[in-house]
Amino acid sequence: MSNLFSTANMIEAAKYAIAVPVILVVLGLIIHFLDSFLTDLIARVTNSAVAFIIRNYLTYPGTIHHELSHALFVLITGAKLEKINLIPKGTMLGSVEFRARGNFIQKSIQLSLSAIAPVICGATSLILMIYAVLPHCREVWHYILFIYIFISIFFHMTMSTQDIVNFLKGFPICLLILFIIFLFFKPDLGSMLALIRAHAPFKV
Repeated sequence: MSNLFSTANMIEAAKYAIAVPVILVVLGLIIHFLDSFLTDLIARVTNSAVAFIIRNYLTYPGTIHHELSHALFVLITGAKLEKINLIPKGTMLGSVEFRARGNFIQKSIQLSLSAIAPVICGATSLILMIYAVLPHCREVWHYILFIYIFISIFFHMTMSTQDIVNFLKGFPICLLILFIIFLFFKPDLGSMLALIRAHAPFKV
């Protein structure tokens, strides 16, 4: 027990606790900026209206995945799901409305996890696609469909301004919870990476 609360152990737990949410948020922001860059590139070749249609309406399965990710984490964390809109209208592709409830800790968890849900669910879905779906692709249309769904999900693994605001509201409590988790359960990243390489459908 004394080793558990040693300075080195606590520093390591703090590093993991900070790294996990920061990596997820940075990933979401990188995808957002990449998305904006590609949309702007398409707009230069065509026009802004065409770029918006290509970027958003042609990757609409990603919107569904994005909004349902929000809804899933709203329900899992115990918040009240009030409305889901999956019908595109103008620049609004979809939305999820919810109300955080419970005590301060519960609300913090609900706000942070529901905000970052598209990144978590998106990354999980893409990994599952690579390891569980890709090895079964045989025909050309299989690969075309795989790439289409993959790209659609990837470019909707973003966080809106409101998502970032909600994430920051609950971040301090979530950071403390992650610190406690990593203090007692240390992830062995080396073994995890080795396992991923061993089961990869291609060399990584």
